[in-house]
Amino acid sequence: MSTTFLKFFWRTPIALFIAFTWPSWALLSGFYEINRLAEQALLTVILGSAILATPLTQRTLWLISLTIYPVAAVWAVFSHEFGGPPHVGTVIALTHSNFQEITEWLRSHWLASGVVLIIFGVSLLAACHAPRQPVFGQRRRRGIFAGLLLLTFSAIIQHDYWYGKRTSWALVTSADIEAIWPVGLFWKVADFIMGRLPDSVLAPSEFVNNKRAPPLAVQRQLDGPMAVILVIGESERADTFNPLLRPDLTKALTKQLVSGRMVWLSDVCAGATLTVYSVSPLVTGVKPEDEPGNANTRPSGLAYFKQAGFTTAWISNQDSGIFGENGWDVAEFPLRSSTLKPDEVMLPAIQRFLRGSTLSAAVVHMLGSHFDYENRYPENAAVISTDGLSGLALERAQYANSVAYSGQVLARIVAMLEDERRPAVMIFTSDHGENLKDDSRGLWRHAGSVTVSSVEIKVPAFVAWNQAYADVNSQALAVLKTNAGQPLRHANLFPLWLRLGGLETPAVSPADSPDSTAFIPPATRPFRNTANFAIELCDNLR
Repeated sequence: MSTTFLKFFWRTPIALFIAFTWPSWALLSGFYEINRLAEQALLTVILGSAILATPLTQRTLWLISLTIYPVAAVWAVFSHEFGGPPHVGTVIALTHSNFQEITEWLRSHWLASGVVLIIFGVSLLAACHAPRQPVFGQRRRRGIFAGLLLLTFSAIIQHDYWYGKRTSWALVTSADIEAIWPVGLFWKVADFIMGRLPDSVLAPSEFVNNKRAPPLAVQRQLDGPMAVILVIGESERADTFNPLLRPDLTKALTKQLVSGRMVWLSDVCAGATLTVYSVSPLVTGVKPEDEPGNANTRPSGLAYFKQAGFTTAWISNQDSGIFGENGWDVAEFPLRSSTLKPDEVMLPAIQRFLRGSTLSAAVVHMLGSHFDYENRYPENAAVISTDGLSGLALERAQYANSVAYSGQVLARIVAMLEDERRPAVMIFTSDHGENLKDDSRGLWRHAGSVTVSSVEIKVPAFVAWNQAYADVNSQALAVLKTNAGQPLRHANLFPLWLRLGGLETPAVSPADSPDSTAFIPPATRPFRNTANFAIELCDNLR
């Protein structure tokens, strides 16, 4: 390596170094989606500009670089699947990792690990030997510096939500950010651009997770064509999403309930208070009391359906990193945006998938009632007027409208199954509930407090089917109706999903499935409290 190159490298501003290495890290870590890469590129430009404007010495700037990338590595360890560049949520992630997870990640991601170690070493060398002088030899104006930092802050938040601690954990979301200038302006521009990028249709190979074990032996008990769909909602709570308690919000589903081709499971507890902890166990059958890493090594129910000859699909309006696995036949992810593309954007993909095969099994993951609630539904879908409302009353009304809209989308999926001539069945549940400051504790939204409430973990769930399905599996449906009022948990829905699809496998026990005459209601219903990653019991909550 020539002396000229070393001098050029040494004199190059630190911002350019970060601008090159940060997107490289994103590529190595698995961010294949165009919106994720664009997001990271935007972050590097703004972060680099902000650093260039700071009146800090070169030594200090290299030290900043020294800390960024090891933190990114730990964040990648915590994510278990694909690592990502650091963001504000990394602080939370650090508390959930251990040395074993770090060493396992370093072994399995040798290329990214090498990049981290090289950057770490170069940064350490530079920190020890850099001259004590500002990068450009002069200080920048404080106004420019403050403005760039605000833009940097907003770019980081654009990647994830900011957790701040006051008297209890609280969330600052886009609704709060939009009121801050100039951050709000930047947020709206970024959201406008992201919302107009094309929908993301990704190949199954982009979701490879070689750590997942193959499914156990499986046999079909119901012959012939069939469609089986598991729909996972988002942030819907059992006392609000319920046609028996709130018919004004879920009247779109009442017709199916009255017809007798739907059974409402009235007492279901989720497995966790955060989506990433809840979805993987739900679709793999891992119980909250099991080792949490098991959810990243077990095959999903879709793997069992594929082994039985089904064509499989994962169709989601959420981030693609929630769950990864080998071998899906279809993987569609309409681009997520905080203000655009509500859940009905998935309906064409669901319809295409159903028409494409005679044996169909899919997971549909909704954005549902995730905050910010006003962005989860089109204005013409609102069933509660928000005119004149403000503060908490407005938030609650918007949440109710998002629930009503989710019910409308689900009703349209049920209608698709009704139109099928082959037997078709659908299971729905939400990943967790939502706090709306329902009592004196002032708990707000989800996964943010050490204290967990009943409404945060009690979730709606139902099974719907068409007449063709009732004709071939009437006995199981009769038993399911009998057990509909029993206490259930997410761990009971995995075996129910497979059994209603006509699958028999050692991976599930009839004693765990409410459609079986051998069903035994769970004596306890553990769940994972995301705030401190501890096991608690659903029935102990208030």
